Amino acid sequence: MEAFAIGFGALILGGVLGGVLARVISPRAALFLSLGLLGVFVILMVRRQLSEGWDAIGYFVLAVFYVAPACVGSGLVGLLAMWGSRRR
Repeated sequence: MEAFAIGFGALILGGVLGGVLARVISPRAALFLSLGLLGVFVILMVRRQLSEGWDAIGYFVLAVFYVAPACVGSGLVGLLAMWGSRRR
């Protein structure tokens, strides 16, 4: 149950950070944040493949429970901000 709370917190944090970037700079900034987090996710997964034992589990948990939800949150907020600005 705590793992879902951590993932949900990371999703909310990524969404809030993406929303601040979309509001202050531009919606594309939130999408670039999402792409950067996607790059971090890929790096962590590659490191997981190269590691053994508990190190591999640590990289997997970090990637799946922290980075992936933040990436999804900022990406969704960026896409919604772009969609909202085009509708006006």
